[in-house]
Amino acid sequence: MPKCKNDPDSNYIGNEPSPKGLGFCAHAEKVNTIKKGRDGNIWIIKSNNNIKKWFKHNDNKKKVNDIVELLYNKMKKWWIKMTDGALIICFKNGDVKLIDSNKKTKNAKLKELKELHEMYGQDDNVKAIIWSGMSVDILYGFIYYILNKYSKAMFKQLVDSENILLLILDNFTNLFEKYKLFTSKDYTFKNKPTIDHDKIAKKLAL
Repeated sequence: MPKCKNDPDSNYIGNEPSPKGLGFCAHAEKVNTIKKGRDGNIWIIKSNNNIKKWFKHNDNKKKVNDIVELLYNKMKKWWIKMTDGALIICFKNGDVKLIDSNKKTKNAKLKELKELHEMYGQDDNVKAIIWSGMSVDILYGFIYYILNKYSKAMFKQLVDSENILLLILDNFTNLFEKYKLFTSKDYTFKNKPTIDHDKIAKKLAL
């Protein structure tokens, strides 16, 4: 049998589908080393019970993470304002308004937004007030929820939409949950803290 290129004291057969079939034995490689296998696929070194092995490299995580970042960039313009206290006001007639404050100091800004929040909460023409916490994890969790909840067709609509906020609000009952901050009309984003990259990649046919 031929000798391994990275360890002349070890042998390989030559028909292994992994890079071992090309002479690269796993035990002599560093963990996370990536090489093309004899089968043409990409393989990566992983340690299992302190034994290094070649595993077929799954790039679904990168594909799905690229989609997550795409949606994040489409949403961040208005969402970042919400992390600073801005509100989305949904009226019964279908109108939508993003409410922010021009006050200079943070305390003055939050005070004004709280007053506006309570005012709109008493307005009979208002259906819902959407607010958000300040953590970036909230938006990522919201995107994870969307990817888990919706089909490939809905995902395409989100990607192609010129006004993703209005499309999201069209699916209000599925994407927001009642969560009182100051009024009984308060809602916030539904979220899912984790995501199954393989499942999403399969659903979206990536």
